[in-house]
Amino acid sequence: MHDLIVIGTGGVGSAVMAQAARRGLRVLGFDRHRPPHSFGSSHGESRVIRRSYFEHPDYVPLLSRAYELWDQLNRETGQQLFVRSGLVYYLTPDGRVSAGVRGSAAEYGLELNSASADEAARRWPQFVVPHGREVLYEPDAGYLRVEDCVAAQHEMAIQAGGECATEEVISWAATESGVAVRSAGGTWSAERLIIAAGSWSHSMLHAPGLPLRVVHKQLHWFPSSPSAAAAGESACFFYEVNDGYFYGFPDLGNGIKVAEHSGGIRLNRPEDGYDFADPQDNERVTAFVNEYLNGAQAVSAQTASCRYTMTPDEHFVIDRHPQHDCVTFAAGLSGHGFKFAPALAELLLDLSLEGSTSHNIDFLSWDRF
Repeated sequence: MHDLIVIGTGGVGSAVMAQAARRGLRVLGFDRHRPPHSFGSSHGESRVIRRSYFEHPDYVPLLSRAYELWDQLNRETGQQLFVRSGLVYYLTPDGRVSAGVRGSAAEYGLELNSASADEAARRWPQFVVPHGREVLYEPDAGYLRVEDCVAAQHEMAIQAGGECATEEVISWAATESGVAVRSAGGTWSAERLIIAAGSWSHSMLHAPGLPLRVVHKQLHWFPSSPSAAAAGESACFFYEVNDGYFYGFPDLGNGIKVAEHSGGIRLNRPEDGYDFADPQDNERVTAFVNEYLNGAQAVSAQTASCRYTMTPDEHFVIDRHPQHDCVTFAAGLSGHGFKFAPALAELLLDLSLEGSTSHNIDFLSWDRF
């Protein structure tokens, strides 16, 4: 019998496994594909990490802990998994995003700098400053090398004695001694269960009342001009323009990665959409690149499919299962969860083992729905 079973070993699940194994727990993780893989939400080369969080200021302490844990993973692996490249915002003055970014920075004393249009054009000539937008810069922001992060956490778990089964979980049930998990390879028992199943959360949680929806997102890589990249400071970017929210990364070797954070096509089943093409998304992103990214060729050289698992308010759901105290879960990360992965793993283990956590996660509870 295991101490803990983890369903889903992507960004959050692999971190849970690594931390649980290091705490001395007998942990077994299940994923239908060997991590890292491209069949969920923990792939696509890179993820933005930032602390000037417009979504809700209560995320900032969790982010600060995540920063510490990502830095620790950098040191322990000797890899640059978390790179502080800085992040440039181009925002509507006094809009919701600007107010949220400034509010979080002010409340927690984060470094956030304003730049005039002329200064921004000098420092980041690879980006066009939209008319009527303010420019903000968070120097401590950056990006995470997403597949490498998952692989490092997975390897850390295995080295510490954790086990990972590449099998589909069919069902689970609470028992007198904990849980029984039935997979394609048999039935497994554990005292506790943590579910981090991403797009499969709804079915895995046995939660018909939890309002989750899965949307298809498309990632794009555009060829860059070496001269344009060399002319400016390397940075991630976030644009608020009339057509939506767009974000992207420096060229990490495959071109400039760009995606639209807003929008997306709803999927009826989580297994749909792996090879799904969205011509309208491609049209919007290509138009954005053509208008705002100097030195990028507005012809997508590579695309990948991803998905967001959304809640109605776009905040996470982190809680113990309302019917089963031995089951804890993270769901509905709504397209902005990967950066939190090691901090979420830590608090999930706290909830699972102790029944509480020192982190303020009341705003992420199941019962808000």
